[in-house]
Parts: sequence; structure tokens; C-alpha cells
Amino acid sequence: MQFQNVSYRISSSERDFLRMLFQHSPLAYFEFNRFLRLSYINEQGINFSGYRQDEKIYRLTDFVPVSGSLRKQWEVNSTGTHLTEVGLQGKNGIRLYLNCLWWIIDNKGTFDGIACLGFDSTRYHQMMEELQKSTSQFKEFAQLLPETVFEMDTDGNFLFLNESSFEVFGYSKGDRINAFDMFVPEELPRIKENMKRTLSGEKIKGNAYLAKRKDGSTFPVLIYSDIIYQGGKPIGFRGFVVDISHIRMAEKALLESEEKYRSLTNRLPVGIYRTNREGKLLYANPAFIHMLGYDSPEEAFAHPVQDFYSEPDEREKLLQPLEPGEEYYQPEIHLKKKDGTRIIVKDRGKVYKSPEGQIYYDGIIEDITETHLLEEKLKQAEKLQAIGTLAGGIAHDFNNLLMGMQLYTEMALKEAGENEKLRKNLEKILLAQERGKQLLQQIVSFTNYPEDYPEKINLKDTVNNILDLIKDTIPETIDFRTDLNDCGLVNMKPVHVHQILQNLITNAIHAMEGKGRLTVTIRCSGKNGAAEKDRQTKHTGRYAIVSVEDTGCGISDKNINRIFEPFFTTKDVGLGTGLGLYIVHNLVKKYNGEIQVRSHPGEGTVLQIFLPIME
Repeated sequence: MQFQNVSYRISSSERDFLRMLFQHSPLAYFEFNRFLRLSYINEQGINFSGYRQDEKIYRLTDFVPVSGSLRKQWEVNSTGTHLTEVGLQGKNGIRLYLNCLWWIIDNKGTFDGIACLGFDSTRYHQMMEELQKSTSQFKEFAQLLPETVFEMDTDGNFLFLNESSFEVFGYSKGDRINAFDMFVPEELPRIKENMKRTLSGEKIKGNAYLAKRKDGSTFPVLIYSDIIYQGGKPIGFRGFVVDISHIRMAEKALLESEEKYRSLTNRLPVGIYRTNREGKLLYANPAFIHMLGYDSPEEAFAHPVQDFYSEPDEREKLLQPLEPGEEYYQPEIHLKKKDGTRIIVKDRGKVYKSPEGQIYYDGIIEDITETHLLEEKLKQAEKLQAIGTLAGGIAHDFNNLLMGMQLYTEMALKEAGENEKLRKNLEKILLAQERGKQLLQQIVSFTNYPEDYPEKINLKDTVNNILDLIKDTIPETIDFRTDLNDCGLVNMKPVHVHQILQNLITNAIHAMEGKGRLTVTIRCSGKNGAAEKDRQTKHTGRYAIVSVEDTGCGISDKNINRIFEPFFTTKDVGLGTGLGLYIVHNLVKKYNGEIQVRSHPGEGTVLQIFLPIME
């Protein structure tokens, strides 16, 4: 074998140096003698090829079946700087590939063999074979899919399209198709922008576009794609296109259904809600928001549901025993509005459990505050009717008995003489008779108002005169204060003003247990009067506000709505009849007034009487 290029020649001493240099090198080093038989192989060469120096197969032609190509490489390559890749037959029959440099070993001008130094490129060939196999499998699999599968370059020219793509877009295989022609013009800027972003390394998930068929008809699609690389550089995109027309139709139907549901729930006069187990409000219709006095859904959603209950732990007590699928019904729940006003609702709903394990409560609440008040008024009217019937039946006879008892007691009192013990006992009997007479008068008074005719009185003067009579009965341990403004005339009987003040002051003294501060005030409000920022009365004209404020024990939430009921009292037996505030309430209503109460346990009580002022 003759080799023309002397640049590939090494001497025998250089050969020995190469053996020493590459003995333990990660590069494979082979030598063949002048008969082209294997004469030397380093450790990496053994690992690479599986041959040893003592193997029976020595010839280069057995080791490198395409040895003829080596001579061509040596003759053509004049610089000796290019690697030559050769296919090697390994000992175990596996095809190996080596990128290597070759030298002629020169012994004093005589051909003495060939030396080879190279690195293993077998894995690259295996990867290329796997890639080709994978590409072939990908295309075979793509032909089976009902969706569009594509490969294209960055200019939109298709490198591959599966069979389904022609059916979906209405083209035939002979048509010249560019990807950008398959979408409406309005989508092209966004498509090209997303391609640019993807090539820059940004991860973009499926994008929805409006695609166009050959006949011009359009349909919505989702595109999922990734970059195709060649030699480490992006050359195009590979992906698939999904027709989502059926999804859009389902979404449209769902939106229409939701709109109908939303329109229906928004018009309903009852509150509809959804909450989760933790107490977060997830949905509420306008009636629910309005019922609780909030200005917007966002404002209500910012509060936990527990804030809507008069007692924060009431919700937990109601819902704790419920299991998913169970329905619940609460005929009477006490809620509070944004301004603190309490309302009564009935609540009906069902417990749901989502596939993710979340617990939801879907329900309807109905405000029954007015109904409840009407029922209470009806009960009061029935009580009043019963009392009236009873009072009308026994008043005359009972009054005659009291008058007889009083007459004989007074006669016995005159005859008691100097017997002080007897006189005190008779005076106590006389006092008890007087209290019985007053009780009878009270019972008759609120069952029979027609004989009372109002008078035009100056409210300040009347109240001032009444307080002069009452203040002597107020314990000295109570700090009694007044602040009376002249608001003009009101139309009512002085005796009823006296009855109102007497009852309110008596209750205040009892609540303070004889120690504290009692304040009676008259203020003017309405047109031409001082503005009332916290006014909650229905009157729009001028009116006087008579307030009785104490620093007593206050009224609990469960009792505050019952204080005007007949016979309702929190006093011990024998200390109250439960008729005082009921009489006050009826007298105020009789004169077209209004009464309000503000109280909390331990913080005292304020009772306000709103009385219309005469022009």
C-alpha cells in the first residue's frame, strides 16, 4: 500500500512515544504492522472493540472492512487536520464507529505499519438510528389520530401532515398549503407573536385560534406545539390541532344556562347563598346582599359567614352534625345586618361534597322579621283581648270589693287610737289595697283608650313639672341629671306623659340597683331642628326626642326584642307585673310616636321616645 501524503508519517521513536502517551488515555489507540495486522492496542481500544493483541483476527481488513476508504482519505486530505469516521466490526458483532486520525509508521524511510487514534462515536449513530425509528413511529402513529398532526418550518411550510388534517381543513393532498392560509387574517399577528415567544424560550401552553377551511368556513381550534431542533438549532414546529367546536357549543349552552339561572336568582325576593365549611361566602344573590344591608357583593364576601350571625358560634352548632347529602331546615335564625340591626330568617339548604372533598352548603334564607313581629303583635292582641275580657268582667266587682276593704280599713284606722303597731299594720293593708286599685286601673287603661282626648301641651314644661314630683322618689345614691330643650308643643295628655316617664325611670332605678347615673333629656330634630346623624325613625317632619339613659346592667340580646310584650319581666316574683313598658309602648304608638332602645349587657340602656311636634 502506497500513501502519497507525507504529512501522515511518524517515525518509530514517535510511535513509541504515542504508545506511552495514550496507554491510559480515554481515546482508543491502535497499531497495525506492515502486514496490516493488529500489533498494539491500548486499554481504551480493548474496551471499545473487545479485541486483544493475542486475538487470532489480526488483519486490518477484518477489523476495518472498508479499509479502501482510508487510502482515499489519506490521499485527499493534504493537511491531516480532519477526522475520519470509520465503521468497525466489534468482536461481539456490534457495529462500532470511530472518529480517528491515521498515521503511517515510517522506519528509516520504509513503511512499517499504521497507527490510529480516535474517540467513540457509536452512541451518536445509535441515537440517530433511534431518532429515525422514533420519527417513523411518530408518523405511523400520527396517521391513526383523528386530529391534525403537523410538522412545519418557521415560514409555515409543512414538512408533514397526517391524513386527518386534509379531512378537517377540506384540502386534498395535491394542494399547496401554507399554515398561515389555514387561519382567518385577524389571527395571524397573534400566531406569529406566539411563535416568536416560543422560539425565545417562553413556555406557552395550548392557544385557541379561529381556523379557516378551504371553503372559507371557520371553526375554533386549540394548538399544542413544540420546537423541532436540527444540529442544536430550531428549524420549525411539531404539534397537533384540536377542533374544539363541540367544546365551544357546550360552553355557550352552559353560559346560557348560567345566565338563565343567574337571572332567575337575581329576581327572587329570597336570599340564595353558597358557603364552604370554613365559613367563606362563595355566592350570594342581590336579595341576600340587600337583606344583610351591604352595598355590594364584594363587601359581603369580605366577611366570614360567622359575622352574619347574632351569636358567632350559632352557625357551627347548626351545621356541625350535618353530613354530605343531608338537607337542613332552621325555622328561626337570628342574623345581624351590617349596621347591627337584628333580623329573623328561616334557612333551608343542603350539604354537598365536591370530587376534591370540599364541603359546600347551598341554601335559601327568607326574612321573616315582619312576619315574626306580626305574630308577636297578634299574640299581644290575643293577650290584650283576654285581659280586656277578664278586666271587663271583674273590674266592677273587684273595685267594689276594694272600696269595701278600703272603707273598713280606714274605719279601723280611726279606731286604732294610740296603738302604733295596729296603725302600721292597717296602713300596710291600706297601701296594698291602693296598689291593687292602681293595677286594676292600669289593666283597664290599656284596654280602653277611647275616652282619652289629647291636649296641646308644652313638652318641656310638662316633663319639668313631672320630674319635680318624681325626683323625690329617686335614691340619693343615684346621680340624677336633666337636659331639657324647648321643642314646642305636642298633642297628648299630661297624665300619659307622667305614666311614660314614671315607668321608664322606675325601670332604670331597678336596673342600676340604686347606684349609678340617670339622665333625662329632650332634644329637637327634623326640619328647623338639630340634625340627627344616627336617626332611624320613620318620621320626616319635626319631632322631639325624650331620652331616659341609665348606667345599669343592660338588656341581653335574647330579651331586648321582648321588653314591650305584656307580662314579660326579668324582675323577681312580686317586684314587677310586666305591664310597665307595654303600657309605655302603647301610649307612644297611640300618639303616632315611636320608641327605640339601645342596650348591651353591662353597658346600660338608652330608651328614646320620638314624639311629633305640632306646627
